[in-house]
Amino acid sequence: MAVVAGAQLVAAPAAATVCHGAHALGDGEPAPCSGIIVPEVDAIRALRCIREALPTCVADAGLREAELLAENRRLETVLEVEVERVASLAMSLDSIPPVVHPGSSWTRTAIWSGAALLVGLAAGAALSGASLIGY
Repeated sequence: MAVVAGAQLVAAPAAATVCHGAHALGDGEPAPCSGIIVPEVDAIRALRCIREALPTCVADAGLREAELLAENRRLETVLEVEVERVASLAMSLDSIPPVVHPGSSWTRTAIWSGAALLVGLAAGAALSGASLIGY
């Protein structure tokens, strides 16, 4: 038989039988069977929690899910607007005629590289702005 001290199982010999029901035990009282041993107060609290708090928890989870779906839709809209803005900026940059300096092709490369950097920064700012909110 197992010896119980408070709610802890101190020793359980191999011949102990499996519990098929609840048993209230006092301090130092041997357990009639093996299994999970919890204080009666904790068992009552767990049952009360299941009966009372679980429906509230489920309702709260439903509300939180609705809030997160609304936030997700809002962020998708913001992302669509920012993607369109970046596309518009890219088209504007494409419509700028290249600056031609006779004999200096490196300056043209530098200008287009700078323009590409600006488009990349605008796209990065648009995309990272949505991810900083939590998505």
